[in-house]
Amino acid sequence: TNRDGFVERPEAEALVHSEFNQYDTDRDNKVSEAEIRRIVQAALLREEQAREHQRREQDAQKRKGLMAINEFIDMQLRSADQLDKNNDGKISQAEYAALAGPADGPQAQGLPPFELRRKIAMIKFGEIDTNKDGVLDRVELTAFAVSQFLHMDINKDRFLTEDEFKKAAEAEQQKVRALIQTMM
Repeated sequence: TNRDGFVERPEAEALVHSEFNQYDTDRDNKVSEAEIRRIVQAALLREEQAREHQRREQDAQKRKGLMAINEFIDMQLRSADQLDKNNDGKISQAEYAALAGPADGPQAQGLPPFELRRKIAMIKFGEIDTNKDGVLDRVELTAFAVSQFLHMDINKDRFLTEDEFKKAAEAEQQKVRALIQTMM
């Protein structure tokens, strides 16, 4: 403790007294078997908590850049919330039609005709609207997100990688291109 490079008797005794005082929890100047047992149990619990913390840290490190199903659902619901212009918690066909993009103007340059894009959006709407009531509610949106996640999770590890996202986007683009070909 005095930083002279040696452990002298008073320094060692102070350490032993400090340790002894930690074990002598009832302050009777004796350490009983029960007191030692409590100290050992507490130490084992601290070690277990440290191991659990380390395991969680390692899992978090492994998951870096991966998306779990709950995160995917949250992302999809946030996107749906942006379409919900009247904030009623549901997406109407008119609100969903916004995904077709602009009808005309410079933003529509290079896009397929608006009516074709609108029909494609309504086909997708119909896939999601499982109860066919003309609106998408949170249950339908969540079920569709789960279905998408399971389809996208190619390696079935319950996480989506950037590569799985890219492959899903490519597959969706191919599906839309094929649909456009058949509609034209």
